[in-house]
Amino acid sequence: MSVHLNAFKPTDGPRGTEVYYLSEAKTAKKVSKAIARAGGFRNRGGKLGSFAFLRRTEKPAILIEVCFVDSATDAMLYETNFDAICRAIADALAATNYRGGCDD
Repeated sequence: MSVHLNAFKPTDGPRGTEVYYLSEAKTAKKVSKAIARAGGFRNRGGKLGSFAFLRRTEKPAILIEVCFVDSATDAMLYETNFDAICRAIADALAATNYRGGCDD
């Protein structure tokens, strides 16, 4: 898993959260929904993506875009709900038995 903060174009309005995947569509959808609920973000959902991180890993992987930092609304929600967002990510991954990136 790789966690990022997205940016597009400065705005006061909300943009939301999204999670990219190549093979982990169910996990991406579940994590995006959990982040949206915990943070009060718009749920942009799981999205098929071809980012280098996703293409180059040998393990299942997702790339989380927690929110858009150039959205004043998203930035405020992120700061206010940081702990809940972190817990939501961990709980959603645990519930899917996610086995990405780490070797035991």
